[in-house]
Amino acid sequence: DRGNVLVPDAPDADIIREAFEGYASGRFRTQAEVARFLGRFPDFPGNKNGKVLQHKATKILTNPIYAGYIRSPKYGISWLKGRHEPLVSLETFEKVLQLRAGVSYAP
Repeated sequence: DRGNVLVPDAPDADIIREAFEGYASGRFRTQAEVARFLGRFPDFPGNKNGKVLQHKATKILTNPIYAGYIRSPKYGISWLKGRHEPLVSLETFEKVLQLRAGVSYAP
């Protein structure tokens, strides 16, 4: 914690950052590849069997919290600047969203 700014926890923060950057750069062409990447790390939180499913990769790649923003449709918050240190730049996050909205590739 740096004053009122929350600091990301390593090593998960580094793994998530690499997943975002890998997807944005084209290193990972599908969300399934991102899930497989995340699953390579035994301590990365997966399902009850320890597997990281594509659904989890999708939730990570679409969550603005990693870019320093929060949202809560339940409370009517669409994009609010958080008080936490982002893991990825807003540009990287937006690039991931654009890639997800474009052409999809079969794994």
